[in-house]
Amino acid sequence: MKRKALRIILVIALVIAALPITAAPAALAGASAEATLAAAYKAYYEVLKEAVDEYGIGWHESTNGPGRGLVYAGLIDFDNDGLPELMYKYLNNQVVDFYCIYGYSGGAELLTSGVVGGDAGWYSSFEIVTDRSGVSYLHENESYSSDFDEYEDGEDNSYEEDTYYTVKGGEWVEVSGVGIDIVSSIDTSRSDDSVRDVLAKLQSSPTAAPPAIAALDALPSAWSLNVNGGTLRGTDMYNIGGSNYLKIRDIAALLDGTDKQFNITVDGRTVNMIPGAVYEARGDEMAANPNAVQTKTSVTTFDFTLEGKPIELTAYMIAGSNYVKLRDVLRLFDVYVDYDASLREFYIDTAKAYVDN
Repeated sequence: MKRKALRIILVIALVIAALPITAAPAALAGASAEATLAAAYKAYYEVLKEAVDEYGIGWHESTNGPGRGLVYAGLIDFDNDGLPELMYKYLNNQVVDFYCIYGYSGGAELLTSGVVGGDAGWYSSFEIVTDRSGVSYLHENESYSSDFDEYEDGEDNSYEEDTYYTVKGGEWVEVSGVGIDIVSSIDTSRSDDSVRDVLAKLQSSPTAAPPAIAALDALPSAWSLNVNGGTLRGTDMYNIGGSNYLKIRDIAALLDGTDKQFNITVDGRTVNMIPGAVYEARGDEMAANPNAVQTKTSVTTFDFTLEGKPIELTAYMIAGSNYVKLRDVLRLFDVYVDYDASLREFYIDTAKAYVDN
């Protein structure tokens, strides 16, 4: 372990010394959220552009293989605060990548840098994962094969360790992986397209953003649901602004097995609905919460697509899950729904078309 630690420290020191340095503008005291995001994008653009100018772009699927240069770039909101961090990877040779992650605090600030790859038996790889609460982590898997043990002591000195890192309070920190409920991951495979895409996005910095929506009260709502005359089923439901909201995955579970079934996939912060596909359950669907209490909620930061096409769908985030109106989703899939307010029951009929009533 000591040999490995010394080698990595020396490599990282060399990488940091070669990094482009961007002067940080004065802090934006009292700046609005949209102005801060625009300033961050501008600062990130300068950092990434200088890195591309310095190192070049090192990978394209149409070529025979990688060369030295940038092989990945991404905007990742590690701490889920609405202000993403900038990450890029630089390929030094055929085995080892270097990565850098920048945050914004009045200017682009290098939060961390490190090595991906290895030599002489050491190997490390990583992916970006997001948990149910929307927080993202750099998940690093580090291993050593005793086949390369120069001491040949005859013992199995193989080693493997998983480590998680994220941003807290503007600082890059290591956290325990215990209890992290991963719901999606981001592919950081080598592609110059990601570098060009991020450069283009940063260059067209946002100049405005929708006004923030104040947090609303979410009140536990005890309604039951019936699909095609089957058994009444209860679930975790909230009344928000006078309408009932339940988890989008619960609706998928309710319709599973009918001719209006759909599956859900999550890519980063995008929820995609796939009509006609069998729903792949996680195991926590249609789980009523007898201890549910009044809480506060705001509009989710997730986007929604239907067969990959963006759609407008009002959703709220409660305890890490997206809650949507039952009617909004049934309207998308042309499914009839009625209700009995006195019994607090919804009746869903997949054989009939949706009707506003």
